[in-house]
Amino acid sequence: GYRTKGKGLLAYEGARVELRSSVLVGNRDGITATQGSSVVLHDVFVAGSYDKGIGVSAALVQGSRVHVLANGRGFEGRGKAPNGDGLRAGLGGRIELEDSRIAGNGDSGVAVLEGSAATLRRVLVEGNLGRPTAVAAGGSLRVE
Repeated sequence: GYRTKGKGLLAYEGARVELRSSVLVGNRDGITATQGSSVVLHDVFVAGSYDKGIGVSAALVQGSRVHVLANGRGFEGRGKAPNGDGLRAGLGGRIELEDSRIAGNGDSGVAVLEGSAATLRRVLVEGNLGRPTAVAAGGSLRVE
C-alpha cells in the first residue's frame, strides 16, 4: 500500500508489534521497524523481497526461529537492490535474534551501521552473496 511502500511489515512511530507463525514473501522489503517501534518475531519466514529482508532504524527487532532467505536479489527488470542485506541495522537500531537462519541474500547476511547493534544467538549465517557480516566502525555485532 501507499504507506508501507511495499513492505511486508512496517512498524513506525512507537508501534509495538508481535508477529507469529507467518510468511512474508516477495515484498519490496520484508520487515521494517523504525521511529522508536518494537517488533517481536516468532516462527517467521522473510523471503524473496526485492531489497533487504529485515531493516531496523532507531527501533528494536527481537526474534526466535526467524528465517531470512533470498532477499535483496532484485526482481527481473528492476536491477540490483540498493540494500540487499538479510538484516540491516542503522541509526541506532537494534536486532536480537536466536535460533534463526540468514541465507542466500543478495549482499551481506548481517549489516550493522554506526551506532547500531545486533546480537545473534545460535544463528546460522550462510551462502549470502556479500560478506557474512559487515560491521561499521561504531557498530556492534555480538555472536553467541
